[in-house]
Amino acid sequence: MDARTIDALQSVHATLNYTVDDGQRPFAYTFDPPPGRPQRSGQTDSVPGVRIRNARPLAGLLSLAEEGFELVYHPSAVTDFYDARQVREVYAPEVDQLEGRDRRGEDRDFRPYGPLGSSG
Repeated sequence: MDARTIDALQSVHATLNYTVDDGQRPFAYTFDPPPGRPQRSGQTDSVPGVRIRNARPLAGLLSLAEEGFELVYHPSAVTDFYDARQVREVYAPEVDQLEGRDRRGEDRDFRPYGPLGSSG
């Protein structure tokens, strides 16, 4: 994809926050941690002024093989993403199908991200 096409996309500038990889699995307690454990692990850092482009106009042009990700429009039958049962029983199979799990025969591990955290 040429640079002019990418530069023409709408964009915003923002600070990106991230967890520094220290080789340990990060954790954060949303309740009082066990005695002797900190509330959260890891060190965080940020990068200010990152340009974030709206790639939606390129959805049909991006591929997993070339760009490392795909953008697809996929409406979900889920009516409440805060409902762990709906996410597990409706959304997870939708994502599996969208990823082409059956087509490629790969066993993928679905982990919901967001309000359900690890309780999903």
